Amino acid sequence: VELPAHLVSAASAAQAKGKVKVQFNGSDHLFSQLRDANFEQVGAIVKKRATLLKSVEDEKEHLQGKSVGEIKEYVKRLKEINIQQEKNLLSLHTSIALEIKALVTASAFSRRLELEQGLIQGRVSPDKAVELAQDLMYSGEPLLKVLRLVVLASLVGNGIRKLDSLRQELIQVYGFQVVLLLVNMEKLGLLRKA
Repeated sequence: VELPAHLVSAASAAQAKGKVKVQFNGSDHLFSQLRDANFEQVGAIVKKRATLLKSVEDEKEHLQGKSVGEIKEYVKRLKEINIQQEKNLLSLHTSIALEIKALVTASAFSRRLELEQGLIQGRVSPDKAVELAQDLMYSGEPLLKVLRLVVLASLVGNGIRKLDSLRQELIQVYGFQVVLLLVNMEKLGLLRKA
């Protein structure tokens, strides 16, 4: 995954002002918990992991006077948890979680999410979703966000009534390069006339 350099570390941010590639895999226990979590659950999961690391570190200070067996158990836990690596990963995931939180708490995201859920649940008409897609298109939103909403409206509403005019608007705003994309989406049944 490519992430902004400032999320990875201060040292990386100084070296690269653009993006830094980070590889996530199953060996990162926190990532395996976060991978499929809803964005609302991320904060609690990160906090739980931070608490665990803190308790392992705090336990070190209370080792005096412990039995050899208890110290062995503590050393075994330390081997299972590479504290420094876990701290670095925790810092990275916390930074990413804060970025995600900033995105999902934005009013535009909340409105779009509410509209998408309302469209799926039948509380919002497909025509209303197409109107919002047009507003997004003219406010300079990326093509992918607009098409996501248009396709959802098309699938839920069994087509779009004013598909021809919407197609023309998409081409005017995003350029002729979208023509082939729109044709392919129609062939796949993602976009169709009502």
